[in-house]
Amino acid sequence: MVATVMQALDIPDLFRAVTVCSSWCAAYSVVRRVRTPITDAAPCLLYSARADDDDASAATLYSPSSALVGSAQGWLATADEASNLHLVNPLTGAQVALPLVTALYHVESFLDEHGNLMYGVRESEYLDDLDDPVQYPAQKLRLFLYYKVVMSSSPSKGRDCIVLLLHRPDGQISFTHVGDDRWTQVTDQTLKWDSGYRDALYNKKDGLFYVLSFDGSMLTLDLSNPSSPVAKDITPRVIPWKVPIKDIVLAPWGHLLQVWRLKEIKRSATPVEVPMGP
Repeated sequence: MVATVMQALDIPDLFRAVTVCSSWCAAYSVVRRVRTPITDAAPCLLYSARADDDDASAATLYSPSSALVGSAQGWLATADEASNLHLVNPLTGAQVALPLVTALYHVESFLDEHGNLMYGVRESEYLDDLDDPVQYPAQKLRLFLYYKVVMSSSPSKGRDCIVLLLHRPDGQISFTHVGDDRWTQVTDQTLKWDSGYRDALYNKKDGLFYVLSFDGSMLTLDLSNPSSPVAKDITPRVIPWKVPIKDIVLAPWGHLLQVWRLKEIKRSATPVEVPMGP
């Protein structure tokens, strides 16, 4: 029973649970040993205490309270409970708010009959599609809307930092500058296709974003002039389907690498009880 409870704890609380009593400590060891899935999948940062601290063995465990959707230059990109994006420096505590989620072209907010914040999202890739928006509770939208956030530099540089966002529907691209209050969608007026993108990175050597499509093709995106983005295809389509999962990596020697991953789904005959969140 205690082990089941521990599966639902976030990682900092899981560490605290060890100190409750010997039986809880034993349950924690079981959870760690059998690699029981933890509900909170957010990454944690463990860093040592300051040099002038009395206890040289002390360390700090940092776990973001928001969903993580990207990182760069020592900063994290997180989505809060209202599904709005923030850039956070976990060491200094500095925080920069990005434009609201409703600043994206296809997201609108409203209150339900109980006064709870909700979002309506047009999930069709076509602006003239009249289908009703898909409705999401405010705290749930962040789990579905965002693919990845990429930063061109440290957010401490203000408007010099360009933030690229890959998002639904189907990997569309929007961007903003730190300090702006809106997202700008990169459409098929700039791109050959305005969706289907799965990963991106920024190369500081040439000042360009590199974007990877589901089919293995890649392009560069120059956002130095926000009013006139420039895209250039650099590699053609490799395969015509979305599988395997594809990521892009900039190697230390300067080459761009694609990392392909295959997921194998195995069905177990043994029922597994998964704790449900609120």
